Amino acid sequence: MSRSGGLVAGGWWLVAGGWWLVAGGWWLVAGGWWLVAGGWWLVQKSAARNRQVIFHA
Repeated sequence: MSRSGGLVAGGWWLVAGGWWLVAGGWWLVAGGWWLVAGGWWLVQKSAARNRQVIFHA
């Protein structure tokens, strides 16, 4: 393999790695949204439970 061929292959590996980083970033963002949604749901659930306790008391 010539030097230029190696450079081209290395460039393709960099591009592929960049795409993997972008995809991983999207997964992190999606996971973050799931965490936020789950946390919000837990807060709502505990708030509803607290309201019931206060209401019954």
